[in-house]
Amino acid sequence: HESVLCIDESTSPSIAVREFITRYLVGYDVIKVVFKGKTHEHRVALRNVMVKKMIGVEIVEETVDTVLFQCLAKPAELPIRTAINRMIKVSHYMLKDALKCMRNPEKTLLKEIIERDDTIDKFYLFIVRQLKSVAMGMLLPSEVGLTDLRECLGFRLIAKSIERIGDHASRIAEVLYKSHKPVGEKIASDIEKLGGSVCRVYEKTSQALSKYNKVLAHQVVDEVSSLRQVEDTIIRELMEKRVDVEEALVARTIVESLKRIAEYCADIAEITVNLSVEGALEKTTSS
Repeated sequence: HESVLCIDESTSPSIAVREFITRYLVGYDVIKVVFKGKTHEHRVALRNVMVKKMIGVEIVEETVDTVLFQCLAKPAELPIRTAINRMIKVSHYMLKDALKCMRNPEKTLLKEIIERDDTIDKFYLFIVRQLKSVAMGMLLPSEVGLTDLRECLGFRLIAKSIERIGDHASRIAEVLYKSHKPVGEKIASDIEKLGGSVCRVYEKTSQALSKYNKVLAHQVVDEVSSLRQVEDTIIRELMEKRVDVEEALVARTIVESLKRIAEYCADIAEITVNLSVEGALEKTTSS
């Protein structure tokens, strides 16, 4: 499977990158990029996205006006469930590390957390590539470590939720990295408690998914529902107290991201319930 991508000066670097990623996602093993005119910036952008966002893609040939990219990674080397577990692990530690910097923002650690989001994107794009190949009939579900198309669809949605969790963990790190003063003691304490609860919910979400444990998944949905009151209380406190504008903005951004992470956990848990019920139904009808 080979695709040719022609890039000239009329194409912006961002469009070139999107076109390149699209070809990777639909399953092309070889992507030949032809450059015309002043396109040095485009070439650099494609190299960067290859290194930061793609698993197993290498430059195998290069001339003055062409670059040949090849995806050398095979589906069996990184099954969907393994890639999902790695995404969860990386995003979970991103969140925990970011919350540790609430009172004392360590700029070096925060910068490193932000960069870790690239790892999440790498796994996410590789998962999407594999699942698209299954949907197009180029691979069987069993070749990517799943049982059927129903499970593939579920994991496509799960992967997107985890990718968004990584984005929000990175957003928390970014807002702390850019802030000039730490969040006040009382608000920091409240946010840390909320953050701890969200981390525990995420852990339980992961356990429920790994075993298709319906009981745990239902617990996650209920716990996320009860966390909404905690989030609302912190936001109300911020509005009622005369908190410094920058401090209020930082705190509110963190709480909003924690809220979104919790909601994505609930989404994953609901898909887990669906998959466990559908799996049980299949066993019943086949026996």
